[in-house]
Amino acid sequence: MKPFWRSLLFLFLLVKLTAVQGQNNITGFNGYDVPATTIPGDPQCVYEWTNDNPSIGLPASGIGNSIPTFTAVNNGTKNITAHLTATPLPSGFAYIARVQEATVSVVSVAALKVVAEIPVGAMPGGIEISADGSRVYVANWLSGTISIINTLDNTVTRTIELGPIRPAQIKLSKDESKLYIQAPGGVFVLDLSSSTIVQTLWFNYAGPIRMIVSRDESKIYVLFQHTTRNMLAEIDRVSLTITKIIDLATSPTDMCETIDGKGLYIIGLKNDLILMNTTTYELTTRTTRAENRNIHMSKDGKLLYISHGLDNTVTIVDTEHFEVLKTYAINREAGYIEVTRDGRFIFVLAGTRDNDVTVINVNTGALTRIPIGVWPASSGHFIKGGIDCEPSTFTVTIKPTPTAIINNSNTLAAVNTMYGTPSAATSFTVSGIHITTEGILVTPPNGFEVSLDNSNFSGTVTVAGTGNLTPVTVYIRLAGKTHTGTYDGDIILSNDNAVDSHIPVPSGTVIKADLKIAADDIKAFYSDEKPVFTFSYTGFVNADGPAQLNTLPVATGPSERYPLPGVYIIKPSGAEAADYNLSYQNGMLTILEGYKDLIIPNAFTPNGDGINDTWDIKYLNTYSKATVSIFNRNGQQVYFSNGYINNWDGNFNGRALPAGTYYYFINLNNKKPNVRGSITIIR
Repeated sequence: MKPFWRSLLFLFLLVKLTAVQGQNNITGFNGYDVPATTIPGDPQCVYEWTNDNPSIGLPASGIGNSIPTFTAVNNGTKNITAHLTATPLPSGFAYIARVQEATVSVVSVAALKVVAEIPVGAMPGGIEISADGSRVYVANWLSGTISIINTLDNTVTRTIELGPIRPAQIKLSKDESKLYIQAPGGVFVLDLSSSTIVQTLWFNYAGPIRMIVSRDESKIYVLFQHTTRNMLAEIDRVSLTITKIIDLATSPTDMCETIDGKGLYIIGLKNDLILMNTTTYELTTRTTRAENRNIHMSKDGKLLYISHGLDNTVTIVDTEHFEVLKTYAINREAGYIEVTRDGRFIFVLAGTRDNDVTVINVNTGALTRIPIGVWPASSGHFIKGGIDCEPSTFTVTIKPTPTAIINNSNTLAAVNTMYGTPSAATSFTVSGIHITTEGILVTPPNGFEVSLDNSNFSGTVTVAGTGNLTPVTVYIRLAGKTHTGTYDGDIILSNDNAVDSHIPVPSGTVIKADLKIAADDIKAFYSDEKPVFTFSYTGFVNADGPAQLNTLPVATGPSERYPLPGVYIIKPSGAEAADYNLSYQNGMLTILEGYKDLIIPNAFTPNGDGINDTWDIKYLNTYSKATVSIFNRNGQQVYFSNGYINNWDGNFNGRALPAGTYYYFINLNNKKPNVRGSITIIR
């Protein structure tokens, strides 16, 4: 039976808990429950925590994402301190294709065992995982399909038929609207909303084996391995045309992009590690172990992980000095690899020889074999999760039985407001008994602010004084900078020698402010390219600007690159904002008559390499009635067009004209002088 004064104290006092982000301090009082404390970080993180002083009433260790509730113990007269260390456990799942069994095995990174098996299409291989980890895309080579897996329940929710295309590798666009597909014959772009191929690039080269998309999504790179020619193709992602061919001295097997997006690491069947500058195309070659198979880069770009098929090893290479830091012998065929985001485990797929996956513990070198099934071979990004979980430390202070008491009146009215405007205030009173130091700290819940004079509001206030404090009125309101949403929680009244007192705050709502987005009026000449649309905003509050919009607006106007003279409507739309109700105002695009001088090349190289293959006359398409005639040295007309679209490729009657000089005559048909000159074909 507790003494009466303890029972009375319990009515006024609640648990003392201070969990300041970055400090991780917990305070409790003897005989009172300390609530569970969430370990900072992603809620999906799981930790193993240890306590160096179990005498405070908390066990010596545990596992979870929080420190559990415990009843504090301190029967002395001085504070007792304990130190807690929370170490993250590995997390995530690996999705591993079993090529000959039309199945994807799901391996738990934490348990290092298969936890699910998912039937997919025939001969799966290429794997890609969405940024949020909710979907896994599987390229099924033999069946010519893409399987989409929901990772919540590990079921196939959609299958996309690709017809004759046999997908080998796949990459997901940043906005997750498209899938880039590398197949034996070319590269294809799949629109995921319509399940249709919207762009196609057929190769004139044999042996495509690897594809990656640059970090800025401007380029696609494809490696070719063939007995006659080993090379790298650079492809413009927007037009899906080859812009550069780089010949390689080695038989390439894999590649990855540098962390800054300015280079590629390329490995080959020899002991070559090549660094290519993607601006100058300069190649720098380093030596590694024999028969490089697969390459993966750490999330910070400082390490490369390379599998080697000849001696069945995996090496870790420092990207600054290109030094081999560690070598692991796995005694299995070393094929496709991927590393967990925390760098603690390397997954090595055995390929055709062994029906298991080897997991390397990077710190200890220990190997774990996970039986999978026939031919495990996932190419691409096949590990889901990899949450950035950081270790945390806590200092727990347990104080002796408290002597001070904090009292309050706790009848509060609900308050509401619009984003950018503080709400009206409601109030309560605070008093105390035996307050010894620093007064009583008043901390409102998230979204609210407090004041002692109903004029100057801040994140916290202190009711000053010691001893027995008479009731003081404190005002609380929703802050003007509080984002839209519903807010509630407890006001916490605290003092170092008292258990916290809590005052429930009724739910309050912040609604959106009004924001008008107007398309700016623009004037341009007919010969100008389609102008860039801009916007003006009315209604931003709290010093907000366009950067605070979740999605920036877009504008639609005339679809032509060079609109005809006239007046067009510019219609803004598409913006999204968490804190604003959006309205739009159209703008006007006025196109005036006017022409630009032509820019006429004096040579071009129609050799089929995708670069400068046609005679491209800049701005000629603004002269809609122009005619173009081209003659050889004998005066024979070898080309004529009425309206030129930059498409002359140096052919006449379906046959390539010989290299040499030809003569053109351009009639602009707009009262401007005709244009004459020479053009050289270089082959």
